[in-house]
Amino acid sequence: MPAKMARSTPSAAVRGARITAAVRAARRSCQNAATAQKFTPVWGSSGESQFKARKCSVLSPLGEAMRRREFIKLLGGAAVAWPFNARAKQLEPIRRIGFLHLLAETDPEAQVQDTAFRKRLAELGWIDGSNVHIDYRWGVGKVGHMQLFAQELVRLNPDVLVGITTPATAALQAETNTVPIVFAMVSDPIGSGFVASFAKPGGNITGFINIEASLSGKWLELMHEIAPSVSRVALMFNPQTAPYARYYLDTFRSAAAALPVEAIESPVHSVAEIEAVMTKLAAEAGAGLIVMPETFTSIYRETICALADRYRLPARPAGV
Repeated sequence: MPAKMARSTPSAAVRGARITAAVRAARRSCQNAATAQKFTPVWGSSGESQFKARKCSVLSPLGEAMRRREFIKLLGGAAVAWPFNARAKQLEPIRRIGFLHLLAETDPEAQVQDTAFRKRLAELGWIDGSNVHIDYRWGVGKVGHMQLFAQELVRLNPDVLVGITTPATAALQAETNTVPIVFAMVSDPIGSGFVASFAKPGGNITGFINIEASLSGKWLELMHEIAPSVSRVALMFNPQTAPYARYYLDTFRSAAAALPVEAIESPVHSVAEIEAVMTKLAAEAGAGLIVMPETFTSIYRETICALADRYRLPARPAGV
């Protein structure tokens, strides 16, 4: 038995052209009929011919029926094709993005970053709620929440994951080695094990660093220029939210030795410890403070600035 050949369905444009041709052919036939019977067609505002009761009486019943069937078939086909094309666009899959941030959704810095993220997506043609859906998880500064949120996002089967900060990216990395991960606000992606190198990241992770390691030495040099009397400088950070601290500490110590300035490593885990470190520094002459850019110090930046102002302590806040 010969195989049946698939019939191709004409596009909406082709169907529309056929309809137009059929309408014109019908008009010509009716005009010829009207002329034969000494009738003059009257064209309405809609462009359709209007005749008296005998307007097409000279057409054969078979010819009229054939034209009518062809016309109805074309109209029906176009009516099916046009909505189908519109539905085809609507049925395109909506892409899914999993977004994990260590900060709280209400944090001013996080809001700026999210606004920039959405704006750039829109510029590239990706609109949240239209052709892309973004699933957000906010850590509220708690590293312990990261792994749970990362698991939730991976279970949602996203097309891509976004990790903001080192703890967020590390949590996503632990959950998948197949879903693409893009990181931002990460200081040391090589030391953190996210990428093999800047030139060839390898694996399923890539992204952007926020600050290069050598800048910690520049911060110290700048403080020495602004406050030459400073002879002891502490670098404050939270080891939990800044597991990459060595990335900055090594350069910080090298720069301090060259000035010379005493380099002090000051890890903190709470507001109480922040105040204790700054109170001790203020009690000794020639002290200064540099705050490592990371999530914990960003959350408590106002507290740190207020204490530095109270104690008249030369300080370089996080993110400045």
